[in-house]
Amino acid sequence: MESRQDKDQITSSIISVRGSQRPSWSLKAFANEFLNGKVKAKFLQNSTKETQSAVFKIDKPLLEEQVSLRVFRLVDDVVVMAPFDSIDHSVKITGKKERILTCKGPVVEEKVRSRRAR
Repeated sequence: MESRQDKDQITSSIISVRGSQRPSWSLKAFANEFLNGKVKAKFLQNSTKETQSAVFKIDKPLLEEQVSLRVFRLVDDVVVMAPFDSIDHSVKITGKKERILTCKGPVVEEKVRSRRAR
């Protein structure tokens, strides 16, 4: 079973590649850019050398559909990641001209993270 840190690394990498302006990727470039440690090793272990270097484009709408995660950036650079199922429950979006995000619920985990550990 993956640790919480491993899962966070995977989630962070998906969010980062989604927001990237880079038009094309290879599996190896993705792993080198966003993954480290055992997560990177396991990711690359599940592909052949040929497929690791093959270049492809990210289909962002398909990625969003498969991940089922919405990411919001607020004016002060606060980033909120919310599973689709939480929208209109613990996460609410209101307003038409200016959309306002509110989130309410019990905190079950909290941590401080550095930028990206390599």
